[in-house]
Amino acid sequence: MGESVVLTFENVYEVLRREKGREDLQKLDETFFTHVSSYISEKRASLAVVSKKNDIFSHKEKENINLQLVNIKKVLKDLYDQREQKIISLALNKSKTNSSLIDTAQLLPKEKQMFEKLSKQLNEYRDEFFNLFEENQEYPVIPEEQKTEAINENTAKDNVKVEFLTRVDTFIGRELEEYGPFDEGDTTELPKELAEILVNEKKVTKIA
Repeated sequence: MGESVVLTFENVYEVLRREKGREDLQKLDETFFTHVSSYISEKRASLAVVSKKNDIFSHKEKENINLQLVNIKKVLKDLYDQREQKIISLALNKSKTNSSLIDTAQLLPKEKQMFEKLSKQLNEYRDEFFNLFEENQEYPVIPEEQKTEAINENTAKDNVKVEFLTRVDTFIGRELEEYGPFDEGDTTELPKELAEILVNEKKVTKIA
């Protein structure tokens, strides 16, 4: 999708329809989700303008924009779920067959990272599981208190405290959760991957 193309809801829905209708992961332009993000930002900006008005026409327009935002988020979640399941299947296939011939050409850069991490973890757990029986070891049972500690520790490791260097409008995370808006000097904790993106864009700095 080139820079001159104006993304519409119909464009996004067509991508979802194609993804749901075909077994293989579909090729997406690397800028697709950037365009989607711009589309949502524009709708939110329009909503902010309309919300300042107080007449019957603007009320109807506000309802329409809110509906558009709800619909685009539903489509995005469905699209993410569809692609996630296909990526998980690819990782399972790679782990089970130990094949280096798995076609990952259709994966976006972030999706490829997820695929590689999943494949690595599946291989590690698979090897660990079968090695237990090869070495005649007992299958480990983790006490409940240790499970809770591990969950809390992993959650803490996944978050990064940052300070905003400029104003940033509301944006969407990987699981379609909303963040912001934030003003210059605001601090918060963000998922590590999201924080890295904002650091690279020089919008935040990490707080030690």
